[in-house]
Amino acid sequence: GALPFIDVLPAPSGWVLTLVARTNPSRPNLNPPEMLQNLYELPRMIRGLWDFLKHPKTIFTPRGAANNYLGVQFGWIPFIKDLTDLLDLQGLIDKRLKELNQLHSGKGLRRRVQMGGDTQTAVASQQFPGLNSIIVTAHNSREIKRKCWATIRWKPTGNLPVYHPSDVRYRSHIRNVVLGLTPEGLFKGLWAIIPWTWLIGWFTNVGSYALAQSNSVPAQWGEACFMSQMIITTKPAGFRVSGGLKIGTYRQYGEHVRTKKTRIIGSTTLTPGVNMPFLDMFKLSVLGALGVQRFHTLALFR
Repeated sequence: GALPFIDVLPAPSGWVLTLVARTNPSRPNLNPPEMLQNLYELPRMIRGLWDFLKHPKTIFTPRGAANNYLGVQFGWIPFIKDLTDLLDLQGLIDKRLKELNQLHSGKGLRRRVQMGGDTQTAVASQQFPGLNSIIVTAHNSREIKRKCWATIRWKPTGNLPVYHPSDVRYRSHIRNVVLGLTPEGLFKGLWAIIPWTWLIGWFTNVGSYALAQSNSVPAQWGEACFMSQMIITTKPAGFRVSGGLKIGTYRQYGEHVRTKKTRIIGSTTLTPGVNMPFLDMFKLSVLGALGVQRFHTLALFR
């Protein structure tokens, strides 16, 4: 049949808020409340690991597999990430100071954030009647690569303290920003430890509002742009002739490339967005593990 119609990736709802929150020079890299929660949960995590080492066969039961998977995803992986960030704290501070050098360079800080992308392939065939009862069946293959990104520029609005990258007070202030020892950093950490906020984050970006409004590093954002690109590559996969005296398959060579780009300007008002999430393998596995836990919990009370 004919190849399906596919268009460029649309701008997600509330994309300006997400962009501002992810690029704000005041954004934290670490969240103290979340780190404290991980330390609080560490004895239980170690106990669970010890139980698994003593009884490794539990991984082959549905409930055991679900518990271990969720324990890794929401326990060990965040804990290891916190340790890695702490070990690379000086590197994170230096990277943030480099951003602030660009912020105060006179041109401002320009940031680009990837917003998504995918690759799709499709094969189609179409028949054409010919002379003497000949039927030509043409085959085509198509590859579609889509990606979207957003750009924004930040400019300073003041200096607190007086900007100088080698100044001890300024480096101390930036260290607190990176460590999350700021109002917005503490709010982000408290939001993260509230149960089920991670699931809310799949559908809405309301949790990013405080980060977008943070001003520990005095700066304001300018024009936000959303770009989307689609590259369609169509290749003939050959054609087959049937009927009449000539029967056979013939190959074709070459390709046709078509590119489509779109660009939109974002609103100056920050509003949260609600989107239907794409359930990738990670999200499906998390929901599946939660479903297995719920099923066995209900079965125990029957």
